[in-house]
Amino acid sequence: MNLLTRGMMAVKCSMTSPRARLVAMVLLAGAVLTVPLANAYPQSRTTVQHSNQVPHTVNPPNEHVLPSTQTATASVVTTPTKSHQATTPVAPKPVAPKPAGDPWMATFSRLAASLPGEWYVRDAGALGATCLRAGGPCAHAGQVFIARRTPLNQLASVMKHESMHVRQSRIYGLNVITALAPFGGIEAVADCGARMLGATWTHYVKTCTPVMNHAAQAMLNGVPA
Repeated sequence: MNLLTRGMMAVKCSMTSPRARLVAMVLLAGAVLTVPLANAYPQSRTTVQHSNQVPHTVNPPNEHVLPSTQTATASVVTTPTKSHQATTPVAPKPVAPKPAGDPWMATFSRLAASLPGEWYVRDAGALGATCLRAGGPCAHAGQVFIARRTPLNQLASVMKHESMHVRQSRIYGLNVITALAPFGGIEAVADCGARMLGATWTHYVKTCTPVMNHAAQAMLNGVPA
């Protein structure tokens, strides 16, 4: 029996005596004050009962939480990670085209491989120079120097002329100048021999005599004139 019920019963009994009436009024007043206070704090009793429980981490049923994957996807789109940046393909650098081949050097190399002599690209004071003996720029006889300034359309003719000097030196050695003097000299015989090899330009002679051709042919055969 709560206080309110007891107060109401006391009021009913108050009609019999003044003392009973006073007790009934006190009980009734306590009951009236107790009911509003209990109703004003309805969660106080619940709070006390749950104070020793471990709090739960489960979200309330009515609360909506975005999935973690949605947030992660947004971060990838707006701010790429380092690994994503590292795998981004890099445009290749343009490669400069290779320079075209050097026709002069191609001609020089091809003829140097087929003609007698030890060939060098070097300016010794003339378009072509052949060593008859060691001395000066020559380490030994048979070395041939071709100047880089030799025109391409004259290069083959100059090299064929110098190759005839190599043949002369191999046959006559240091006596080559004296030995070929009766045949027009070493330069005339070299020009005529170069023409026999297909030269289209010669410096010393424009027309070869039979004697010159005889000596030139002997040089090509590897025998004295």
